[in-house]
Amino acid sequence: MTFVAVPSALAFARDSDGSRMKAKPQALNSTQKDKLLPPRDRVDWRSFHITRAQNVTISVRHNKASGPVKLVLTSSRGAELQSASSLQ
Repeated sequence: MTFVAVPSALAFARDSDGSRMKAKPQALNSTQKDKLLPPRDRVDWRSFHITRAQNVTISVRHNKASGPVKLVLTSSRGAELQSASSLQ
């Protein structure tokens, strides 16, 4: 599974975790701190591995003044499984 936090934009090539293929591994039951720094860093990808069907909770904190955030859960091949937006 892969998840991505997207503030409604595409990644720039210079961003080290700005695409699905560059997703940084994320251990389950762990915390990851990161910042989006537009315009160069508008998308961050993380990946995690599960071996069986299970519930996974993902929490994202953001500053509402910096704009909306969209969280997308995809399969390892990029098929969208679920999404959520701060606009909902």
